[in-house]
Amino acid sequence: MDGFDLMEKLSEITGGRFYEGETKKLKETFTLIAEELRHQYRLGFYPDELKRDGSVHALQVKVGLPDVSVRSRREYLAK
Repeated sequence: MDGFDLMEKLSEITGGRFYEGETKKLKETFTLIAEELRHQYRLGFYPDELKRDGSVHALQVKVGLPDVSVRSRREYLAK
C-alpha cells in the first residue's frame, strides 16, 4: 500500500475526507476545505458504562434529509 492509498483509507476509516491536489491547486483545495468546515456538524455520544467492554462496536449515522451527505466512523472501540 502506497502513501496515497494509506491516506485515502485513513480518511475513510475515520469518517474524514481525502483531498487530492497538486501544488498549483492548493488555493482551490483550501477553499473547498474552508467551505466544508462552515457547513458541518459534529456529533458525539458516550456508551453506557455496562457496554465499555474494550471491544469494537458498529456505528451508523443516518439523516432523514434529502441532499445531505454523512461521513462518519463505521465503528468505535468501547473503552
